[in-house]
Amino acid sequence: MSLGMNSHWIRLWSRPILARSYHIKARYTPFTLAGKTFLSQGQEFTVSNPATGESLCKVTSVSEELVTEAIDDAQNAFQSGLWSKAPAIHRSKVLSKLARLLEERIPELAVIETLQTGRPIREMNAQLSRLPEWL
Repeated sequence: MSLGMNSHWIRLWSRPILARSYHIKARYTPFTLAGKTFLSQGQEFTVSNPATGESLCKVTSVSEELVTEAIDDAQNAFQSGLWSKAPAIHRSKVLSKLARLLEERIPELAVIETLQTGRPIREMNAQLSRLPEWL
């Protein structure tokens, strides 16, 4: 997702900013699951700002069948040893890279979560900053 234009004052870190400068633009791109490429084909719905009712973006759900397939593929990858028997240093590098990528996006994710849930930006920054350490 990327951010564009919206309309209410929020507080980013300790300085106020105009939230109209943040409109969420969802990217409809294919995703890959177990080496297969998919396009979201589920029901489209609108994500709204609870403070204003303003539409932030439209997202598409994924079918129950695709979720089941993802779970099955993950289980198969684990049982086959592809992940579970990979050297610890390899798994550590993969998870560390994922944590770094997540950490880079925390400011953007905090604004998105603030706009779609109405929770304070300071709270979202604090909560999201804990995520990378779990990886």
